[in-house]
Formats: sequence, C-alpha cells, structure tokens
Amino acid sequence: MSAGQQNLAAITLRYDDDTGKVVIVDDREDRFMLSVAEAVRACRVYDQLGVVRFGGQFENLLNHLGDWLAKRKTKISKAVLTTRDAGLLFLVCMREPEFDESFEEALTDLDLSIARNNDFDLIRLSVLAIPDDSEASISCFADPDRKWTYVS
Repeated sequence: MSAGQQNLAAITLRYDDDTGKVVIVDDREDRFMLSVAEAVRACRVYDQLGVVRFGGQFENLLNHLGDWLAKRKTKISKAVLTTRDAGLLFLVCMREPEFDESFEEALTDLDLSIARNNDFDLIRLSVLAIPDDSEASISCFADPDRKWTYVS
C-alpha cells in the first residue's frame, strides 16, 4: 500500500445506477471515468477472461515444473518455458544426446498430468525434449522476449 492510501470499505456498484460515474486511478496515476454500468461490464469481462485465475495457475505451474525438474536434474542441463502458438512450451534440454526412453515417458506423463488436471484448466502446455542446450537450438523453439529458464 503506498503512502496516503488507507484501508477503505468496499464500494458497491449497482448496474442499474444509470447516473453514477466511477473514477479509476491506476498505478501510473492515469484516471479513467466510466459509468457504473461500464465499470460493472468491465469487471464481468475481466472475470470471464480468467485473468486472476490464470495468474494463479501459472504460478502453480512454475512450481510444479520446478519440482518435476528437481527430481530429474541429473539428466537435464537446462529447461525453458516459453510462449508458442496458442499456449506454452516446456522445452527440456538433455545432458546426454542419446535418446532416453524412460525420460521421454516421464515427460509424456508430465504433459498428460497437466492437461488432465483441473487446477491447470486455463493452461495450454506442450512439452519437448532436445539433446542440445545451445542458444541456437533453444532459439528455434523459444520466444526470446517471453521465456523463463531453469538451470540445474
């Protein structure tokens, strides 16, 4: 809470208040004036988009992937979570270039467990293992502006 702010009681906005106005001040001190009906509609859209729920699911996903990686750190040199197409890509870089069937099965199980988990219903995730952790290889798959890197 910034200086000058205080805990205020909740404000009730009633959709049928067609004469009321709402002034919203954001973190940059920009001000927006809306009718009460517009403010209610904006809140409804925000809720329908699941913005808050997605943020929580994304944080949980980061923790889930971190735990999964920690159990397999001897086989992984690096992992990247990035945006791709209509979702996220979890790119795992292997320490050894040889195909590891048991690791691939574990990665597939991870993919399925996230896809089937209602706690991640807003997350669209793909997974991929590659044998090379060079930036050139990673850049073929990862968005350079939107990637989170795990290093073991």
